[in-house]
Amino acid sequence: MMPEIDGFALAESIRRVNGTIPILFMSARDDLPAKQRGFRLLSYPNKTFSRAQLMDEFWGVESETSLRAVDVYITKLRDKFSACDGFEIRTVRGLGYKAVLR
Repeated sequence: MMPEIDGFALAESIRRVNGTIPILFMSARDDLPAKQRGFRLLSYPNKTFSRAQLMDEFWGVESETSLRAVDVYITKLRDKFSACDGFEIRTVRGLGYKAVLR
């Protein structure tokens, strides 16, 4: 949805400058399966998201999935990005989660 360049060209340009910068592709919300929408957390460093906000982002408002499912999903995200030393996902006790740049 960028007017001058597509996502793949942008990623290629970024990789030429720094090949270790993590790149997350995001699309319009309706184009993605619900579980792939969870990258909102990573798009706003240092912003804390509640489990309910992330639940809505991952599965939608109408879901009957438990809020604890968010914890499982965050664990999976942490595993996927464990090799990336540019950021980490921190638990904000009693509130939710946030991505923190290192």
